[in-house]
Amino acid sequence: MELASEHPELLAYPTGDLDLAFKRAKVLVDMGIEEVILIGGKTLGKVKVLGKGKSSIVVACKTKGKILAAKIRRMDSPRSSLKREAEALISVNEIGVGPRLLSYTDDVIIMDLIPGEPLRMFLAEASNAKPDRSLGPLLSAMIKARLLDRAGIDHGELHDPREHVVVICGSLAEIIDFGSSSTQRRPANVTKLIQALFIGGPYSKVLSREWKVDGRRLMEMLRIYKRRMDEESFGATLEVLEKNITSGKRGFEKGAVV
Repeated sequence: MELASEHPELLAYPTGDLDLAFKRAKVLVDMGIEEVILIGGKTLGKVKVLGKGKSSIVVACKTKGKILAAKIRRMDSPRSSLKREAEALISVNEIGVGPRLLSYTDDVIIMDLIPGEPLRMFLAEASNAKPDRSLGPLLSAMIKARLLDRAGIDHGELHDPREHVVVICGSLAEIIDFGSSSTQRRPANVTKLIQALFIGGPYSKVLSREWKVDGRRLMEMLRIYKRRMDEESFGATLEVLEKNITSGKRGFEKGAVV
């Protein structure tokens, strides 16, 4: 694979170790990858990638005419293997959440590429549109978060969903990146996501200009949901958001449930 010699930093980031780059290129070929495609909203040096995190680089790749995503462990990653993340993907896939896992090794995960845009980009565009433009994707993300709560899986990063929620076709959403997920922590996906969106999180000021939600009532329902973690309290929380989208108090109270 020419990528190893042309851009070794992609396969062996950040050192660009040539020997390791060629070894990982062979791993990709053995996993059925025919080509790495340099596209995406992030840059690594002079090339584009899908994502760049503390433990891995995500690139687009192709096999049998299909575009996929490959997560490649960084050489300076705090994690010694991607195996635990791959196992987490297997678990969330079983409940209809996350990109579909296709294959993995200690250093590479191959999965479906979710066709969409990060939540941060979607909300930047939606901020100048009518409030109901953002209703569908946000409710979709909350339902996915509820599936995780119900399964006892805590994502671990939904307090800042900007890069961890992908909006698909402007109407649906998917949660990605399960590197920090755990079944040992009490799940708090719904509460963290809703707080990030509406109560003192990175988007609350933007959304407060569009959605007129009673912040105190929303906090009250989230506290009930946190305590009960059942379908009834989750539905009641969504009802506060859906029914009050065009009524209620402007602005949100800062606070925390989790």
